[in-house]
Amino acid sequence: MYNLLPVAVVQEFIEKHKPKPRPARTGPPAFSGRRDNSGAARYVEAAVRNIISEVGAAQEGQRHDALFKGSRALWSLKSSEWVPDNLRADIDPEELLMAVAWAPSDVRVIQDAERYASPRSEPMSRAPKEVVPLVECRLHSTSGTTPAGEDGVEVPPPRAAYRPTPDEVEELRTLFPAPV
Repeated sequence: MYNLLPVAVVQEFIEKHKPKPRPARTGPPAFSGRRDNSGAARYVEAAVRNIISEVGAAQEGQRHDALFKGSRALWSLKSSEWVPDNLRADIDPEELLMAVAWAPSDVRVIQDAERYASPRSEPMSRAPKEVVPLVECRLHSTSGTTPAGEDGVEVPPPRAAYRPTPDEVEELRTLFPAPV
């Protein structure tokens, strides 16, 4: 008396609307671009791993944007002239990102990103910076003044920083002893 639908219809309805299991995520493929120990190879490997992890870690609602930005970055890296040819050949954005993408339509997003990619500029080297000597500050304000020498205002050139002699250091230590 309380059943309005036959049991077979209810079971059919449940089967029809049961959520389908998502395919198991296998994780990103191993990027085998590091064939030498050059700085470019290390940079490319780190960039590819970083891009793949960012796309894979994107939350619902952010996946499309992360996939687009990541694929654009990979296409940019692939088109960069400073990247050696053997490394460029190993960068396949579709193969690398489809392992962390969810929908089959994501292939289109990855392909569309190629149109917006521009080659990356060469990364800065980590060469030691030039040592710049300290320069003493000017003792007067230059705000509102004209360039040096005009209107009778003479601006002295900057001088090298003053370094006390060992005798002066000792005298300062006696005048200002360290707290105990």
